[in-house]
Amino acid sequence: RPGSMPPLAIGTLTETDWQIPGDNQIARDALTGLEWLNVNVTSNMSVTDVTAELGPGGLFEGFRYATASEVEQMFANAGLSGYGTAATGLIQGNTDATTRSIAASLPGILGLTCISDLPSCTYNTSAGYIGAPSSVGSYYRAILTVAPLGWGAGSTSGPPTDGSAQSYLGSMLVRP
Repeated sequence: RPGSMPPLAIGTLTETDWQIPGDNQIARDALTGLEWLNVNVTSNMSVTDVTAELGPGGLFEGFRYATASEVEQMFANAGLSGYGTAATGLIQGNTDATTRSIAASLPGILGLTCISDLPSCTYNTSAGYIGAPSSVGSYYRAILTVAPLGWGAGSTSGPPTDGSAQSYLGSMLVRP
C-alpha cells in the first residue's frame, strides 16, 4: 500500500507516514497515542534481528514490542470485540456485516503478512511476534485473520514459536 492510496482510517486508527511522505507505514491510535509499525516492514526478520534494530541508531529506534493487552485494545479501538489470549487461543469474532467490514479493512492499515491469493495462505492475515518471550526462545504472536464469513483475533495461533524469520510473520512494534 505505500504511497498507492490515501491514508486509511478505521475506528480510532489512522494511517500515517513513517520514513517518507506517502509510505503509510504507521497506524496511529488516537485513544492510546500508540503508533503501530506496519507488520510487513518486519516480515522475514527474526525476533533477534528486530530486537537488534530497536536501540539508538537502529532502524526501529523508539519502537518496542507490543503487549497482548495493547493489541487487544487496538483491535477494540478499531471496532472489533472478542480477542483470544495465550490461554484461550484464537477467538472467532462477531460475523455481522459491519464488524466483518472492519475486520476486512484492518489488515490494510496494519499490514498484510499473508494474502489469500498466495498458495500458502488461506485467508488475509496480519500476524506478528509480540511482547516478551513466554520462556527462553519461545515467543507468542498476535494474529488477525479475515475469512469470507467472519474473522478471528488472538494473541496466539497455536503454540509459541522460536522467534525465527518467517515470510508470513512480522513483529508488532509500537512507539508512544
